[in-house]
Amino acid sequence: MRNRPVEKILETYAQFFIGFVMEKKIRSHCRRITNLKPGEEQEDPERRERVVDENMKIEERTLGKISK
Repeated sequence: MRNRPVEKILETYAQFFIGFVMEKKIRSHCRRITNLKPGEEQEDPERRERVVDENMKIEERTLGKISK
């Protein structure tokens, strides 16, 4: 019975941490969507490839348009 306060503290901390992580993910997702210019569509990050050029710089290129 003496561990009950410790369990409660850990449970509260876990709930806070999960809430914090979820809020960060939601905010970053919303920011990514709201940074679009008028008429611009959200790009699917899974349809991009990384290309290393001759100067060893990494560039991302879109693999192709998604047809609707």
